[in-house]
Amino acid sequence: MTTKKTIGASKSTHKKSSSAKSATSKAKRAKPRSSSKKKAKSPESTNNAKSRLAKALTKKKSAKRVFATKKSASSPRRGEPADAVADTQLSLFDAGSPAALPIAPPVLPVRPPALVPPAPADPRWPESVIVHTDGACRGNPGPSSIGLHFLDLQGAELDRVGEKIGTQTNNYAEYTAVIRALEVAARRGVRRLTVRSDSELMVRQMQGMYKVKSEAIRPLFEKVKQLQRQFTEVRFEHVRREFNVEADRLANLALDGLL
Repeated sequence: MTTKKTIGASKSTHKKSSSAKSATSKAKRAKPRSSSKKKAKSPESTNNAKSRLAKALTKKKSAKRVFATKKSASSPRRGEPADAVADTQLSLFDAGSPAALPIAPPVLPVRPPALVPPAPADPRWPESVIVHTDGACRGNPGPSSIGLHFLDLQGAELDRVGEKIGTQTNNYAEYTAVIRALEVAARRGVRRLTVRSDSELMVRQMQGMYKVKSEAIRPLFEKVKQLQRQFTEVRFEHVRREFNVEADRLANLALDGLL
């Protein structure tokens, strides 16, 4: 009777131990892996991550500060004049900063050069005058002279001029007569001058229709252009010889020494 109880007790103990073993194995399988089994990060990678994080935070803070500064500078406060806002905008960048922009110097207005005052007008001469010019030459080249006849717009005589100019060509004498006429008219205070001549070549050259090919005449042509700037208007008109009689007569009288 005792033997049966012992055998039954041993069987029950064996069953309990086997069940405990199976529960322990299940618990081991269900238990998560410990963090000790994970690979430990190297200190160098940890430092790099920390530095990147610090740089990102610094960059974010600086961007916030710049945005806040620009916003406060661009919008004027109540009662604040516009000049103060402009000064604040200029002071956003330090002169030593690489972002500082160079300030351009103020642009001053350029004053035109002072013009030479015109000669005082002669009370006997009007502002608009007509002059007949002629150049005489005996031989080409040869003894030469010029004749000038000044008239107002109604045809009344204002002045007569006849002068010798030495040994020159005929075209040279024609240009010299025009130069002398411009000089006399400028001294009299004339503003608008009409030059009439029977030299078609000279008139067409001054009108820009013909080119000046002679090197001896080119300086005279440039001189006439220079003298023209003293007048408001200078016109050149070609007339036939029979309408230029008085200027031709004055040039011949000067050539003969009768003036």
